Amino acid sequence: MNISSRQLACILLFLLSAGRLLSQVQQEDNSVWNKTVAQVINLTARNHPKIMGGCITMTNAGLGTALAIMAFEISRGRERDSIKRYKLTQGIRNLRSQLDSIKIAADADLHVFEDYLSAEKLPDSSLALKKAKAEALHRALLKTIASPLASAGLLLHTLQTNHTLLALSNHEVLPDIGSAFLQIRGALNAMLIIAEANIANLGSKEQSVYKKEIYSFSTRAAALEKQALSNIRTKIHQ
Repeated sequence: MNISSRQLACILLFLLSAGRLLSQVQQEDNSVWNKTVAQVINLTARNHPKIMGGCITMTNAGLGTALAIMAFEISRGRERDSIKRYKLTQGIRNLRSQLDSIKIAADADLHVFEDYLSAEKLPDSSLALKKAKAEALHRALLKTIASPLASAGLLLHTLQTNHTLLALSNHEVLPDIGSAFLQIRGALNAMLIIAEANIANLGSKEQSVYKKEIYSFSTRAAALEKQALSNIRTKIHQ
């Protein structure tokens, strides 16, 4: 299997597992979204955490997206122009859909990490078992790369939606929109750092493929941030 097909297979596996997780997490108590803030902190701030970096990062992104939705809901409630109200309604609907995906990604990150830990525990007492373990570890490693990259792509899309709605926002909620944008942007950066750390465990040829993706996400997000924050500051001082 060549590099590109490995990458494609990995992403497809991640998306399929995330799809199955959608109905699963709605019923399970172990979803991060079924816990209080105090419980999440307690399960994270320990030597042997139950909730880790990728999940916490996407949870933060979910809170940032909720803040953005709040700001645009307030803007829609105060908007008298019917066309602008319609555009806000469509944008808010998109953000709510993206928030649902962010929730799935947060829980999926924990499952991906658990899969890697399970692969590490496979027996390797013979050559055949060592080979099988090495292949399982490699598949699990690719999933630990595909998962944060998929999350970064989702967050980039969320940033784009926020930026599109910015022109329709009410002046009073501009600080909230700016705060939300920076929270989501920070989460995107964090997911890229997580992906980059896992990419470092690949061979040099495979690394080059994923590094291009990270560079693409980084440059596009940086351009959005620069433009959005400039627009927000301009509108605040009008």
